[in-house]
Amino acid sequence: MGTTSATPHDTGSDVGEDGDGRGGRFGRFGRIVRSPIGWMLTGTVGVGLVSGLTATGPGPVPVLGAAAAVAVYRLVMHRAAGRSTPETARRGPAGRRCSAAE
Repeated sequence: MGTTSATPHDTGSDVGEDGDGRGGRFGRFGRIVRSPIGWMLTGTVGVGLVSGLTATGPGPVPVLGAAAAVAVYRLVMHRAAGRSTPETARRGPAGRRCSAAE
């Protein structure tokens, strides 16, 4: 005679994990990078590296470096943090004219 339990059991199929329970495709490293402190540090290093390499370049290099730094920021926020970046959008909150300035 079998008995059934109403208690939920951990099956090891958490979101972001493979069947082995190690935390997904990149394991512990992936979990660390996707944590708030992880993507903050990843973004800081990425944007700082791009900015540092292009800040003292000749001609339009600093402007292109600033655009590349924004692209790195958007990439980190999309891939590591898993969120959109409305603050860098061409249209929307960042692209609207302020009604107080009119």
